[in-house]
Amino acid sequence: MLTLTSQDITLHASASSKAQALQLVAESMVDGNLVKAGYFDALMAREKQISTYLGQGIAIPHGTADSKSEVLNTGIRVVQFPQGVDWGDGQIAYIVVGIAAKSEEHLTILQRLTHVIGDEQTAAELKDTNDPSLIAAVLNGQQPSQKLQFDRNFVALQQPLSSLNSAASLAMTKLLDADVISWEFAHQLPELQPRYLAEGVWLVGGSVGVKRSAIAAVQLVEPTILKQQPFKFLVMFAAVDRQHEQVIQRLMQLHFKGALSQLVNAVNPQEVVRLLSSDVIEGKNITVTVLNADGLHARPAAQLVKSLENLDCQIVVEPADHSVLPVNARSLTQLLSLGVVHGQKLVFTAQGSQAVKALEVIEQGFLDGLGEPTVPVVDSTSKPQEEQHLEKTVLTSGIIQGVGAAQGIAVAPMQLHFNTLGSSIVDDAQHYSPTEEIPRLQYAIDAARQQLGKQVERLTQEDLVAILSMHRDMLEDPELSDQAEQLMKLGHKAEWSWQQSFTKLADIQAALPNPLLAQRAADIRDVGERVLQLLTKHDEASSSAEEPHIWVTDELLPSTLAEMDTALVKGIATAYGGANSHAAILARSLGIPLVVGLGESLLTLETPWMAILDGDKGLLEIAPEALRIQQAKQTAERQKQLEARALASCQQPAITQDQHKIEVAGNIANLAEAEKTVELGGEAVGLLRTEFVFMHYATEPSEAQQQQYYQQIIQALAGRPLVARCLDVGGDKPLPFLPQPKEENPFLGVRGIRLTLQHPHVLETQLSALMAAAGDQPLRIMFPMVTDLAEWHEIKAIAKRIQAKYSCADLQLGIMIEVPAAALLAERFASEVDFFSIGTNDLSQYTLAMDRGHPKLSARVDPLHPAVLQLIKHTVDGAKQGQAWVGVCGEMAADTAGLALLLGLGVDEVSVSSKAIPRTKLYLRHMSFKDCQQLAERALSLSDADQVRGLAGDYVETITAVLSGEKK
Repeated sequence: MLTLTSQDITLHASASSKAQALQLVAESMVDGNLVKAGYFDALMAREKQISTYLGQGIAIPHGTADSKSEVLNTGIRVVQFPQGVDWGDGQIAYIVVGIAAKSEEHLTILQRLTHVIGDEQTAAELKDTNDPSLIAAVLNGQQPSQKLQFDRNFVALQQPLSSLNSAASLAMTKLLDADVISWEFAHQLPELQPRYLAEGVWLVGGSVGVKRSAIAAVQLVEPTILKQQPFKFLVMFAAVDRQHEQVIQRLMQLHFKGALSQLVNAVNPQEVVRLLSSDVIEGKNITVTVLNADGLHARPAAQLVKSLENLDCQIVVEPADHSVLPVNARSLTQLLSLGVVHGQKLVFTAQGSQAVKALEVIEQGFLDGLGEPTVPVVDSTSKPQEEQHLEKTVLTSGIIQGVGAAQGIAVAPMQLHFNTLGSSIVDDAQHYSPTEEIPRLQYAIDAARQQLGKQVERLTQEDLVAILSMHRDMLEDPELSDQAEQLMKLGHKAEWSWQQSFTKLADIQAALPNPLLAQRAADIRDVGERVLQLLTKHDEASSSAEEPHIWVTDELLPSTLAEMDTALVKGIATAYGGANSHAAILARSLGIPLVVGLGESLLTLETPWMAILDGDKGLLEIAPEALRIQQAKQTAERQKQLEARALASCQQPAITQDQHKIEVAGNIANLAEAEKTVELGGEAVGLLRTEFVFMHYATEPSEAQQQQYYQQIIQALAGRPLVARCLDVGGDKPLPFLPQPKEENPFLGVRGIRLTLQHPHVLETQLSALMAAAGDQPLRIMFPMVTDLAEWHEIKAIAKRIQAKYSCADLQLGIMIEVPAAALLAERFASEVDFFSIGTNDLSQYTLAMDRGHPKLSARVDPLHPAVLQLIKHTVDGAKQGQAWVGVCGEMAADTAGLALLLGLGVDEVSVSSKAIPRTKLYLRHMSFKDCQQLAERALSLSDADQVRGLAGDYVETITAVLSGEKK
């Protein structure tokens, strides 16, 4: 078996290019009698075929198949390049593993390398190490001694505890959750003697039952007395190989300096981690401001590292707010990991004989821009006195800008409601019996599950049913109850244990980088609060208002909407949340105006002020003048009259003033919505979200089950066309029987047709069910997330093969245009598909590179942006080159400004929610196709979405004035 030794590894090499690095690697391999002298050419030849960059700063150069005759002996040589080598395409290699392969002995080492690729910390250690034996140990599969585990997840601040046992139990829970200790550690805890340090800080720990060394820390809200000494902060260590001693040494240093009070008074977990970190060096420091326009990116960071090359000292850097731990200032990758932006302040600390010189070099380097032009930082902290006054009094009068999440205008007093029951649970003792508490919790969970089951049975709205069904399934998740059960076994009461469990899971979800997934933390809190209410027998009914009002809350929960009296709640305003949360989706389906993301100042409201909530513009106007209230009420009344007029004429066709016909269809998920679409004048179904049929089943539904579901909808349409979108799920909305690995960004991952092509039996079963259900009725099947023609050819081959088995007389096959690549290839697709359906929601977010679920960016993900309009025009123009028709099934079609532009751009069909069909048809009948063509042409020449909205909004206002009788 091939084994590396320290002699096979070269440290601290440098190269100005990949070719030079490969030359050094080849020379090392020749010196080791692994290859002949000409092997460098073989390494270069392989790089021309394909890059050998593996990932995490590691490259694995090796010869081509034709060069095996030049290999003398199988072996590996490793060369470390601490400053990095550009391996092409912006990839920097720090560890280069040269391979001479005569046999297959080297494959084991390559296999170990793949594990390093998944371990960022180990890869960083290999890059920076001065010890060749560390590299040899990792590549030989020998586990180097692991670092002490301690980060912000091991810290709990401001805990309402009153005893050492309570604090120790919480610290142990964190260690258990991280799987660094076993229950054996917990059993021996009463025998351990806590040690008092000073200033309210205590230390306790042990080594029995420890899997890996780790530290946990707990800070109390109020100090208590333990053995006649103050107790405010507990540090617990779990020791293996004496690795905890570095933290104890750090505690002693803080003790001798009289600085332990910094732990006691810490306000965030990262501050505690920094104080206890042995990586923090003592020395001289300076604070610099980053003046580079793009922050400390690769070029200036590399310049900084180079400027420190010959200075004899240790240097670390951290953000001035201590949000992350200090990193090695000589390491390019660690510098880049800080993600430093323009205007950010950094603290550099240096220790050693040339520390002062190093800090002078650093300070001057940042002043000069590190080789780049500098951009001054504008001080935005000082504001005019008038502005400061407005900020303080905004809740007694003024306008707050949020994000419009559901259209409509509401004029009513505001009523404040909090979702804060969990924060009131205090664990005031630790002598509860697990045999009593565990059954209490299980009873509450069962009762909550039954509650949800009854709600699901009585509700008819598919969106709400799907979300509450998901909540019911969450209560089956053992992770929620298991963590709570562990705490109850330590003597905690059920309420506190449950609250700790679901809050922790919600916080983890909220911290996810994908904003849409982070918003799903509200679902976890919603489920948790439901059980907590049952445990505490808390009754919310007394807090409900009996008069019409605007519901003001911190975060809107789906269960709140399910119980809400929609006759009294005229609108909803929230401090937090996004426009695409589950609750926002439900509010839209219920027709309740909703504005989200108004900020925490909203929650300081003490008086039920009259307010105007505008869900179209995302505004909340507090304590408006009487004239504004009258105007808003008039606007709301006009909207109501328009809705009544639209409903009365909903069966009339959508033919413009100049006789241009456009089809208006409905977006549906089930039979009830199909029936509603027909009732409200829908001429077709433009989007059947077939994923909802799958959500009804824990396992994959059979062809017969699907066929029955589709057949009922087709029959309800009575000959109207059905456009069914094939299963569109992914990492953001997975199905139980199609598990997927976690993706950093599921919206750019394996979803839509990318997923079903990996599971062709799912696609084939669905297509068979659809075609069998259709018979001689018009069926249009569209496929989501199609990117290129190769995908389409694969899909089409499957569909045609299945079509041959069924007598599906009127079938069309099309694709969704939601990926910009598909829009740009529309002309190519047009000769092969029957239709395009533009999903403007996803097309907008992919075009603008903004997540439409992001609470701060969602308002900017506007389909009226000229770039999106250009792609829609490109799609329509491309469709004309074939004989494909073009529909739009995104929310742009329900926006009257967007509707006018879509008409002018030449789409053949628009598909909206069933509620929006009458209004859409009414406006289309009062528009001019020619005028809208001119409007679209002008819009395409504008610079941003705001300008387009202004232009289109003016046109729509003239139509509204005509409809309201204000203008003829």
